Amino acid sequence: MIKQIFKGLNFYFIQIPIRMLLSAFGTKQIKSTAKIQSNQLKQIRNPMCPLCFKNIIVYEKSELDPSGETNRVAPKGSTYIHLTCGNHPECTFDLSFLTVDKSKNIREGMEAHVLKIGSGRKEQLMKELTPAFINQKINEHYQTAITYKWLGIICFIASLFTLLFYGFFAFFSWFLLGGGIFLLSLKSAFRSWQAQTFNIYSNKGLFMYWLKNHHWFKKPVKV
Repeated sequence: MIKQIFKGLNFYFIQIPIRMLLSAFGTKQIKSTAKIQSNQLKQIRNPMCPLCFKNIIVYEKSELDPSGETNRVAPKGSTYIHLTCGNHPECTFDLSFLTVDKSKNIREGMEAHVLKIGSGRKEQLMKELTPAFINQKINEHYQTAITYKWLGIICFIASLFTLLFYGFFAFFSWFLLGGGIFLLSLKSAFRSWQAQTFNIYSNKGLFMYWLKNHHWFKKPVKV
Protein backbone atom coordinates (compact mmCIF):
# COMPACT_ATOMS: atom_id res chain seq x y z
CA MET A 1 0.00 0.00 0.00
CA ILE A 2 2.77 2.43 0.98
CA LYS A 3 4.73 1.52 -2.17
CA GLN A 4 1.68 2.22 -4.33
CA ILE A 5 1.17 5.59 -2.66
CA PHE A 6 4.84 6.42 -3.18
CA LYS A 7 4.64 5.41 -6.86
CA GLY A 8 1.54 7.55 -7.29
CA LEU A 9 3.19 10.59 -5.71
CA ASN A 10 6.31 10.02 -7.78
CA PHE A 11 4.21 9.82 -10.96
CA TYR A 12 2.06 12.90 -10.33
CA PHE A 13 4.62 15.21 -8.70
CA ILE A 14 7.89 14.20 -10.40
CA GLN A 15 7.41 12.31 -13.65
CA ILE A 16 4.47 14.31 -15.03
CA PRO A 17 6.02 17.76 -14.27
CA ILE A 18 9.29 16.69 -15.91
CA ARG A 19 7.48 15.40 -19.02
CA MET A 20 5.38 18.56 -19.24
CA LEU A 21 8.49 20.66 -18.72
CA LEU A 22 10.28 18.97 -21.58
CA SER A 23 7.27 19.29 -23.84
CA ALA A 24 6.72 22.95 -22.89
CA PHE A 25 10.28 24.15 -23.30
CA GLY A 26 11.67 21.48 -25.58
CA THR A 27 14.90 19.59 -25.06
CA LYS A 28 16.70 21.87 -27.55
CA GLN A 29 15.94 24.99 -25.51
CA ILE A 30 17.00 23.31 -22.26
CA LYS A 31 20.23 22.03 -23.84
CA SER A 32 20.89 25.47 -25.32
CA THR A 33 20.46 27.17 -21.93
CA ALA A 34 22.68 24.58 -20.24
CA LYS A 35 25.35 25.10 -22.91
CA ILE A 36 25.30 28.86 -22.40
CA GLN A 37 25.72 28.50 -18.63
CA SER A 38 28.47 25.91 -19.17
CA ASN A 39 30.31 28.39 -21.39
CA GLN A 40 30.02 31.03 -18.68
CA LEU A 41 31.60 28.67 -16.14
CA LYS A 42 34.35 27.87 -18.63
CA GLN A 43 35.08 31.58 -19.05
CA ILE A 44 35.43 31.92 -15.29
CA ARG A 45 37.65 28.87 -14.82
CA ASN A 46 39.91 29.12 -17.86
CA PRO A 47 43.02 31.35 -17.64
CA MET A 48 43.30 34.62 -19.53
CA CYS A 49 45.38 34.74 -22.68
CA PRO A 50 48.96 35.77 -21.75
CA LEU A 51 49.46 37.57 -25.07
CA CYS A 52 46.44 39.76 -25.76
CA PHE A 53 44.79 39.80 -22.30
CA LYS A 54 41.40 40.09 -24.06
CA ASN A 55 39.98 36.57 -23.92
CA ILE A 56 40.37 33.16 -22.30
CA ILE A 57 42.45 30.18 -23.39
CA VAL A 58 40.49 27.33 -24.98
CA TYR A 59 41.68 23.88 -25.95
CA GLU A 60 40.96 21.02 -28.35
CA LYS A 61 42.00 17.38 -28.14
CA SER A 62 43.80 15.61 -30.96
CA GLU A 63 45.30 12.15 -31.48
CA LEU A 64 47.92 13.68 -33.79
CA ASP A 65 50.45 16.37 -32.93
CA PRO A 66 48.56 19.65 -33.68
CA SER A 67 51.84 21.54 -34.19
CA GLY A 68 52.33 19.71 -37.48
CA GLU A 69 56.03 19.23 -36.76
CA THR A 70 55.65 15.46 -36.58
CA ASN A 71 53.06 12.84 -37.40
CA ARG A 72 53.35 11.22 -34.02
CA VAL A 73 50.23 9.59 -32.66
CA ALA A 74 49.48 10.12 -28.99
CA PRO A 75 50.30 7.01 -26.90
CA LYS A 76 47.40 5.04 -25.44
CA GLY A 77 45.77 6.87 -22.56
CA SER A 78 47.15 10.25 -23.59
CA THR A 79 46.26 13.01 -26.04
CA TYR A 80 47.65 16.14 -27.65
CA ILE A 81 46.15 19.38 -26.39
CA HIS A 82 45.98 22.34 -28.75
CA LEU A 83 45.71 25.69 -26.95
CA THR A 84 44.45 28.82 -28.67
CA CYS A 85 43.07 32.16 -27.58
CA GLY A 86 39.33 32.75 -27.70
CA ASN A 87 40.20 35.90 -29.64
CA HIS A 88 41.69 33.84 -32.50
CA PRO A 89 42.62 34.69 -35.26
CA GLU A 90 43.21 38.25 -34.03
CA CYS A 91 45.43 36.81 -31.28
CA THR A 92 48.27 34.54 -32.42
CA PHE A 93 48.57 32.46 -29.25
CA ASP A 94 49.06 28.85 -30.36
CA LEU A 95 50.59 26.04 -28.30
CA SER A 96 50.40 22.23 -28.15
CA PHE A 97 51.46 19.69 -25.54
CA LEU A 98 51.05 15.99 -24.75
CA THR A 99 49.31 14.87 -21.56
CA VAL A 100 47.22 12.14 -19.96
CA ASP A 101 43.66 12.24 -21.32
CA LYS A 102 42.04 13.27 -18.04
CA SER A 103 40.33 16.56 -17.24
CA LYS A 104 42.56 17.27 -14.22
CA ASN A 105 45.81 16.64 -16.13
CA ILE A 106 44.66 18.68 -19.10
CA ARG A 107 43.74 21.67 -16.93
CA GLU A 108 46.98 21.48 -14.94
CA GLY A 109 49.03 21.29 -18.14
CA MET A 110 47.14 24.18 -19.69
CA GLU A 111 47.59 26.39 -16.62
CA ALA A 112 51.29 25.50 -16.31
CA HIS A 113 52.01 26.49 -19.92
CA VAL A 114 49.97 29.67 -19.71
CA LEU A 115 51.60 30.65 -16.41
CA LYS A 116 55.07 30.06 -17.85
CA ILE A 117 54.39 32.43 -20.73
CA GLY A 118 52.34 34.84 -18.63
CA SER A 119 54.90 35.35 -15.85
CA GLY A 120 57.12 37.45 -18.11
CA ARG A 121 54.19 39.08 -19.86
CA LYS A 122 52.66 40.05 -16.51
CA GLU A 123 55.69 42.12 -15.53
CA GLN A 124 55.66 43.78 -18.92
CA LEU A 125 51.94 44.58 -18.62
CA MET A 126 52.40 46.12 -15.17
CA LYS A 127 54.94 48.52 -16.70
CA GLU A 128 52.82 49.28 -19.78
CA LEU A 129 49.39 49.74 -18.20
CA THR A 130 48.72 52.99 -16.39
CA PRO A 131 46.87 53.05 -13.02
CA ALA A 132 44.09 55.05 -14.69
CA PHE A 133 43.55 52.30 -17.29
CA ILE A 134 43.59 49.54 -14.65
CA ASN A 135 41.11 51.43 -12.45
CA GLN A 136 38.87 51.96 -15.47
CA LYS A 137 38.79 48.20 -16.14
CA ILE A 138 38.21 47.43 -12.45
CA ASN A 139 35.25 49.82 -12.36
CA GLU A 140 33.83 48.51 -15.66
CA HIS A 141 33.80 44.93 -14.38
CA TYR A 142 32.37 46.04 -11.03
CA GLN A 143 29.53 48.09 -12.54
CA THR A 144 28.69 45.20 -14.87
CA ALA A 145 28.61 42.82 -11.88
CA ILE A 146 26.24 45.09 -9.92
CA THR A 147 23.93 45.49 -12.92
CA TYR A 148 23.73 41.75 -13.52
CA LYS A 149 23.29 41.10 -9.80
CA TRP A 150 20.15 43.21 -9.58
CA LEU A 151 18.80 41.86 -12.85
CA GLY A 152 19.30 38.34 -11.50
CA ILE A 153 17.53 39.22 -8.25
CA ILE A 154 14.61 40.70 -10.20
CA CYS A 155 14.34 37.46 -12.19
CA PHE A 156 14.38 35.39 -8.97
CA ILE A 157 11.62 37.55 -7.48
CA ALA A 158 9.65 37.29 -10.72
CA SER A 159 10.02 33.50 -10.58
CA LEU A 160 8.31 33.45 -7.15
CA PHE A 161 5.40 35.54 -8.42
CA THR A 162 5.01 33.36 -11.50
CA LEU A 163 5.05 30.26 -9.31
CA LEU A 164 2.09 31.66 -7.35
CA PHE A 165 0.04 32.89 -10.31
CA TYR A 166 1.20 31.02 -13.41
CA GLY A 167 2.54 27.69 -12.20
CA PHE A 168 5.74 25.69 -12.21
CA PHE A 169 6.75 26.10 -15.87
CA ALA A 170 6.78 29.89 -15.81
CA PHE A 171 8.65 29.73 -12.48
CA PHE A 172 11.28 27.43 -13.97
CA SER A 173 11.91 29.66 -17.00
CA TRP A 174 12.34 32.80 -14.86
CA PHE A 175 14.48 30.95 -12.31
CA LEU A 176 16.73 29.57 -15.05
CA LEU A 177 17.08 33.03 -16.56
CA GLY A 178 17.90 34.51 -13.15
CA GLY A 179 20.54 31.84 -12.50
CA GLY A 180 22.28 32.57 -15.80
CA ILE A 181 22.27 36.34 -15.21
CA PHE A 182 23.54 35.95 -11.63
CA LEU A 183 26.35 33.76 -12.94
CA LEU A 184 27.31 36.62 -15.26
CA SER A 185 27.43 38.94 -12.24
CA LEU A 186 29.81 36.57 -10.43
CA LYS A 187 31.99 36.36 -13.53
CA SER A 188 32.28 40.17 -13.74
CA ALA A 189 32.90 40.53 -9.99
CA PHE A 190 35.65 37.92 -10.19
CA ARG A 191 37.27 39.72 -13.15
CA SER A 192 37.17 42.98 -11.18
CA TRP A 193 38.98 41.30 -8.27
CA GLN A 194 41.52 39.81 -10.68
CA ALA A 195 42.26 43.24 -12.10
CA GLN A 196 42.68 44.68 -8.58
CA THR A 197 45.10 41.97 -7.45
CA PHE A 198 46.61 41.28 -10.90
CA ASN A 199 45.93 37.56 -10.41
CA ILE A 200 45.47 37.11 -14.13
CA TYR A 201 47.09 33.87 -15.23
CA SER A 202 47.19 31.72 -12.10
CA ASN A 203 43.65 30.38 -12.33
CA LYS A 204 44.10 27.06 -10.53
CA GLY A 205 41.40 27.06 -7.89
CA LEU A 206 41.40 30.86 -7.97
CA PHE A 207 37.68 31.29 -8.61
CA MET A 208 36.71 28.94 -5.76
CA TYR A 209 39.20 30.70 -3.47
CA TRP A 210 37.64 34.06 -4.33
CA LEU A 211 34.12 32.65 -3.97
CA LYS A 212 34.81 31.29 -0.47
CA ASN A 213 37.02 34.02 0.97
CA HIS A 214 35.94 37.36 -0.51
CA HIS A 215 32.89 39.59 -0.50
CA TRP A 216 31.54 39.06 -4.00
CA PHE A 217 30.23 42.55 -4.62
CA LYS A 218 32.43 44.65 -2.37
CA LYS A 219 33.25 48.03 -3.83
CA PRO A 220 36.73 47.77 -5.38
CA VAL A 221 39.79 49.64 -4.11
CA LYS A 222 41.70 51.71 -6.64
CA VAL A 223 45.26 50.68 -7.43
